[in-house]
Amino acid sequence: MVREREQSQAKKETQEPSHSPAPPTATTPEGASQTEAPSKPNRPLQVSDFLMLTSSTLVTKAWAYLGLVSHPETGQIHKDLKQAELAIDALDQILTLLKAAGQNVQEFEFQLTNLRINYVSQKEKSS
Repeated sequence: MVREREQSQAKKETQEPSHSPAPPTATTPEGASQTEAPSKPNRPLQVSDFLMLTSSTLVTKAWAYLGLVSHPETGQIHKDLKQAELAIDALDQILTLLKAAGQNVQEFEFQLTNLRINYVSQKEKSS
Protein backbone atom coordinates (compact mmCIF):
# COMPACT_ATOMS: atom_id res chain seq x y z
CA MET A 1 0.00 0.00 0.00
CA VAL A 2 2.79 2.43 0.90
CA ARG A 3 4.67 1.45 -2.23
CA GLU A 4 1.57 2.13 -4.36
CA ARG A 5 1.25 5.62 -2.86
CA GLU A 6 4.92 6.35 -3.52
CA GLN A 7 4.59 5.21 -7.13
CA SER A 8 1.41 7.23 -7.57
CA GLN A 9 3.09 10.33 -6.10
CA ALA A 10 6.15 9.88 -8.33
CA LYS A 11 3.85 9.57 -11.37
CA LYS A 12 2.03 12.82 -10.44
CA GLU A 13 5.30 14.70 -10.00
CA THR A 14 6.52 13.69 -13.44
CA GLN A 15 3.21 14.66 -15.05
CA GLU A 16 2.79 18.07 -13.40
CA PRO A 17 4.32 21.02 -15.24
CA SER A 18 7.18 22.83 -13.57
CA HIS A 19 6.27 26.16 -11.96
CA SER A 20 9.77 27.58 -12.20
CA PRO A 21 10.01 30.70 -14.35
CA ALA A 22 11.52 30.39 -17.78
CA PRO A 23 14.95 31.97 -18.19
CA PRO A 24 15.01 35.36 -19.91
CA THR A 25 15.49 35.16 -23.63
CA ALA A 26 16.93 37.48 -26.20
CA THR A 27 16.33 37.55 -29.90
CA THR A 28 19.32 37.12 -32.15
CA PRO A 29 19.58 39.04 -35.41
CA GLU A 30 18.34 35.93 -37.22
CA GLY A 31 15.19 35.96 -35.09
CA ALA A 32 16.01 32.86 -33.04
CA SER A 33 15.80 33.22 -29.29
CA GLN A 34 18.55 32.30 -26.88
CA THR A 35 19.07 32.46 -23.13
CA GLU A 36 20.64 35.76 -22.02
CA ALA A 37 24.11 35.45 -20.56
CA PRO A 38 25.09 37.86 -17.80
CA SER A 39 26.96 40.80 -19.24
CA LYS A 40 30.69 40.60 -18.73
CA PRO A 41 32.72 43.62 -17.75
CA ASN A 42 35.12 45.02 -20.32
CA ARG A 43 38.00 44.30 -17.99
CA PRO A 44 38.49 42.46 -14.74
CA LEU A 45 38.29 44.39 -11.49
CA GLN A 46 41.68 45.97 -10.96
CA VAL A 47 43.38 45.92 -7.56
CA SER A 48 43.22 49.71 -7.51
CA ASP A 49 39.43 49.51 -8.04
CA PHE A 50 39.14 47.10 -5.14
CA LEU A 51 41.26 49.38 -2.94
CA MET A 52 39.05 52.35 -3.81
CA LEU A 53 35.97 50.34 -2.79
CA THR A 54 37.72 49.28 0.40
CA SER A 55 38.63 52.91 1.12
CA SER A 56 34.99 53.89 0.84
CA THR A 57 34.02 51.14 3.26
CA LEU A 58 36.73 52.17 5.72
CA VAL A 59 35.50 55.78 5.66
CA THR A 60 31.98 54.61 6.49
CA LYS A 61 33.19 52.31 9.28
CA ALA A 62 35.47 54.98 10.77
CA TRP A 63 32.64 57.51 11.02
CA ALA A 64 30.41 54.88 12.57
CA TYR A 65 33.02 53.79 15.13
CA LEU A 66 33.65 57.41 16.07
CA GLY A 67 30.04 57.31 17.23
CA LEU A 68 29.07 60.18 14.95
CA VAL A 69 26.78 58.25 12.60
CA SER A 70 24.79 55.07 12.98
CA HIS A 71 26.32 51.80 11.86
CA PRO A 72 25.02 50.66 8.49
CA GLU A 73 24.63 47.10 9.78
CA THR A 74 22.64 47.87 12.92
CA GLY A 75 21.30 51.37 12.45
CA GLN A 76 22.53 52.19 15.97
CA ILE A 77 25.21 54.48 17.34
CA HIS A 78 28.14 52.56 18.80
CA LYS A 79 31.44 54.23 19.69
CA ASP A 80 34.64 52.18 19.59
CA LEU A 81 37.68 54.41 19.22
CA LYS A 82 40.09 51.51 18.79
CA GLN A 83 38.13 50.31 15.76
CA ALA A 84 37.90 53.89 14.46
CA GLU A 85 41.66 54.28 14.80
CA LEU A 86 42.25 51.00 12.97
CA ALA A 87 39.97 52.08 10.11
CA ILE A 88 41.69 55.49 9.89
CA ASP A 89 45.18 53.96 9.90
CA ALA A 90 44.20 51.36 7.29
CA LEU A 91 42.70 54.08 5.09
CA ASP A 92 45.92 56.09 5.37
CA GLN A 93 48.01 53.13 4.22
CA ILE A 94 45.69 52.28 1.33
CA LEU A 95 45.69 55.90 0.13
CA THR A 96 49.49 55.86 0.14
CA LEU A 97 49.41 52.81 -2.14
CA LEU A 98 46.77 54.32 -4.41
CA LYS A 99 48.69 57.61 -4.78
CA ALA A 100 51.81 55.64 -5.70
CA ALA A 101 49.75 53.85 -8.36
CA GLY A 102 48.67 57.20 -9.83
CA GLN A 103 45.07 57.17 -8.58
CA ASN A 104 43.24 60.40 -7.76
CA VAL A 105 42.48 60.12 -4.05
CA GLN A 106 41.85 63.78 -3.26
CA GLU A 107 38.30 63.19 -1.94
CA PHE A 108 39.52 60.35 0.29
CA GLU A 109 42.34 62.53 1.62
CA PHE A 110 39.77 65.16 2.55
CA GLN A 111 37.74 62.48 4.35
CA LEU A 112 40.87 61.19 6.08
CA THR A 113 41.69 64.68 7.39
CA ASN A 114 38.16 65.09 8.74
CA LEU A 115 38.27 61.65 10.34
CA ARG A 116 41.56 62.46 12.08
CA ILE A 117 40.21 65.76 13.43
CA ASN A 118 37.07 64.06 14.72
CA TYR A 119 39.06 61.17 16.18
CA VAL A 120 41.13 63.59 18.27
CA SER A 121 37.96 65.37 19.37
CA GLN A 122 36.27 62.12 20.40
CA LYS A 123 39.41 60.91 22.16
CA GLU A 124 39.56 64.13 24.21
CA LYS A 125 35.90 63.76 25.17
CA SER A 126 36.58 60.20 26.38
CA SER A 127 39.48 61.24 28.60
